[in-house]
Amino acid sequence: MPAYFMSNVPGSIRPSADGAGFELAWLFRPETRIPMLDVPRDFGKFVAAALAETPGYRHAYAASGWFTPLDVCGAVERCTGKRCEFSEVPLERFGGSKELLDNLLMIRDYEYYGPGAEEGVSRSQEVVGKVGGWEGFGSFEDFLRESGF
Repeated sequence: MPAYFMSNVPGSIRPSADGAGFELAWLFRPETRIPMLDVPRDFGKFVAAALAETPGYRHAYAASGWFTPLDVCGAVERCTGKRCEFSEVPLERFGGSKELLDNLLMIRDYEYYGPGAEEGVSRSQEVVGKVGGWEGFGSFEDFLRESGF
């Protein structure tokens, strides 16, 4: 069960109105813990463990780590040297599809995987071994550099 793809994050980061930094606006609360997956680096590890029929590994919670919107802004600041402000989008101002809204609310309100999510992710990570984290997510840093951030 793959987590929220880290590759979706850069498209959510916008230059601030004053041009001095960046903004991230999501439907999530600042403290919402989002399981994220670095697909190119980590997804194959979870798939391989599932295909190997590892004992006790029926439901793979494929997540590279847990991150909040504030963690994302912190990474942007470390990468660019510019401030990054997070704002929570009010539900009534959300302009996406019903399907996307439902998915985002699932992450915000039910920890994406539901009850026991943290334990499930930890167990899955123990089975596959070392997985990446936000700081090592090369595609994110490459995106920022290529976009002139």
